[in-house]
Amino acid sequence: MKQPLFLDKIVFDVHLFHRLQTEAVELKLSPALRQRMETYHLYLQHHLASGEKIYGINTGFGKNVSRKVSDGSALQENLALYLDCAMG
Repeated sequence: MKQPLFLDKIVFDVHLFHRLQTEAVELKLSPALRQRMETYHLYLQHHLASGEKIYGINTGFGKNVSRKVSDGSALQENLALYLDCAMG
């Protein structure tokens, strides 16, 4: 059985990555981190519902900041794919 390692204030460094690869450890979100994420999610929902522009959430990036994006989840997915494209 894997021992849980709760994400909250963990420093991601080479030692942690080595531990994750060599030990039976499972990363989990701490209750405090889950609560902070929920708070941030509600904050974003509130501001998006008001029509407010939020950089990179419902706008483009860089020179495309003036473009309104209707599908924020596709924007985030495409950004992740773009950033991952140079990885081996």
